Amino acid sequence: TLNQTFAVTEWRLGQHAAAYPPETLLYFVPPPESTSTIQFALQNSQRLWAYQGDGTVLPLGRVQTPVLYLVQTEQSLALTQLLEVYPEATVSDAPVDGYSTVYVPAFVPRLPQSQPTDVLLGADIALVDWQMVNEDEELQVTLYWQAAASPAQDYVAYVQLLDEAGQVLAQSEQHLSAYPTH
Repeated sequence: TLNQTFAVTEWRLGQHAAAYPPETLLYFVPPPESTSTIQFALQNSQRLWAYQGDGTVLPLGRVQTPVLYLVQTEQSLALTQLLEVYPEATVSDAPVDGYSTVYVPAFVPRLPQSQPTDVLLGADIALVDWQMVNEDEELQVTLYWQAAASPAQDYVAYVQLLDEAGQVLAQSEQHLSAYPTH
């Protein structure tokens, strides 16, 4: 006899995701503790990605590639953020116990095109767009970066706000440990 517990919810998630086109990238929010059952159901672990859904980092996938986000029900911030970035996305509430899905077709743009730029940071990372919103005496900066090559190391998002004299007014350092750049 084989005394093993089968992860039924993970199997259903994998089966649900496998029903989408094979080139679809899959992002789990947050990452499941174990993905072996999901990988088995998918039969392709290269499609499987994850992120924390904490509002600081949002992977947008690849240009002209469909993306399916499988979002745990309690991750309302992540779901709201995805719908703000992708208003054209298709949302399904709870196709599998405790998860909603956000499907982004390949033709949907991945960047807002608010401040398109082409700044290469080292040889591996490019800043491709950015947004800045000043609301209630608070400045919110959103950066959109893309791998220009396969990074050999993990990068840190580091932003400084300088005044006219070059003095630092504010700064932010974000380790992307939940979604390493390498």
